[in-house]
Amino acid sequence: MTEAFRISWDEGELVYMPRLNRIQDPVSGRIIRIARNKGHSRSLFFHDSSRHMAESFRPICLTLYLDRTCNLSCAYCYSRAHGNDREGSLDPDAVRAAARIVAKNCRMKRHAFILGFHGGNEPLLHPERIAACVSICEDAAKSQGVPLRIFGTTNGVIPQTTAEWAAGLFQGITVSWDGPPGIHDRYRLRSNGKPTSKDVERTIRTLTHSGKRPVEIRVRCTITKHSVEHTEEIIAFFHRKGIRAVELFPVYQNAGGTVPQDLMPEPEVFVTHFLKARQWAKDRGIFVGFAGTRFQDFHHRFCTIFQDNLTITPDGKLTACFLESSWEGGYHLYGEYDTESGRIDIDCEKLERLYSRMITCFHQCHACFNMAHCSKACPNLCPLHDSAQGPASISCTMEKWIGLANVLEASGCTVPADDVNRSAEFFSNVRIEPLTVPEIQS
Repeated sequence: MTEAFRISWDEGELVYMPRLNRIQDPVSGRIIRIARNKGHSRSLFFHDSSRHMAESFRPICLTLYLDRTCNLSCAYCYSRAHGNDREGSLDPDAVRAAARIVAKNCRMKRHAFILGFHGGNEPLLHPERIAACVSICEDAAKSQGVPLRIFGTTNGVIPQTTAEWAAGLFQGITVSWDGPPGIHDRYRLRSNGKPTSKDVERTIRTLTHSGKRPVEIRVRCTITKHSVEHTEEIIAFFHRKGIRAVELFPVYQNAGGTVPQDLMPEPEVFVTHFLKARQWAKDRGIFVGFAGTRFQDFHHRFCTIFQDNLTITPDGKLTACFLESSWEGGYHLYGEYDTESGRIDIDCEKLERLYSRMITCFHQCHACFNMAHCSKACPNLCPLHDSAQGPASISCTMEKWIGLANVLEASGCTVPADDVNRSAEFFSNVRIEPLTVPEIQS
């Protein structure tokens, strides 16, 4: 990975050094130090990449995909095109076997046991299954003397009693919510075609005013081509509802390519409205993020093995990709629960192959200032798929421009975000140049 980059534009110049977590003004000599979050993915860029994944994979997080049932029919759903309606649910014995592995790793690493409920379904449709899994993991964590922290996702279309129960159980809940009713109800409908915004608002009120143990509430908001110009309005709506953390996700293509292209926002338009909304939110103490580029983290693709995460599908398979929670493509599977032995079997050779392919970057990435903070076009492109083999030509406008804004704003510079054309002109004219070791030292 390149050590440093000279970033220059009409009004100024700076040197960005990702490995050293700092930005330097070459004229004044002023140094801005960047606080980073610690995480496993740092090793993907700064440690020995020749290590054996099968030997070093010691997950401290267990994510469970309970089944494939969902009460919504969202227009941009990533899983419904691949057997989302198949019956079957996760075997409690598979949970028990996986929990033993994770709990031991947590004791060794002196880390809390992180339990998550996710997948191409609505986990809170079955609170009794969640309760059973929590009980299993509580026993495993207790046996190893580590605390258990529980997180989950929901579409918010759940009974109030379930929301009240969840508020007393989960340390963190992510609610899928696209904004005001006129925006949310355009694509996030029940299976019978009825709107869902009122249900989500009721769930949010219950979670925030339950009087039980407080939960960390985060909103996951999908931005479409039709809502992108309302991004600031959406964030202001969440602000009025008491939301303090929002992740914006532009619509992405699912594994089967069935999401209509006309739902996806133009990158330049998304970036402009994202930056404008983020600044508005920052002034009011609200976090607005974009998972594709996270300046505080060193991260790679969204592969779960990069997150020290053992993820199990309803079939008892181990998957390295959230898209494969309901898809039988098999690209990302590297093990399974063996009912005869009662053990989790990891295919070490498959895991090694997955890891070596997943850490491969597209040719545009190797000398990019944003390499250590970018998802590498995931999940739209994956090096495991035939369509992404070789020197794929990817569009990284969204990730690169937001990455540039992160660096410039951290140094105190103002990035124009009031007009799409002005933003595009500004970012297009920024010059980025990798520096050699002698240039860095000088």
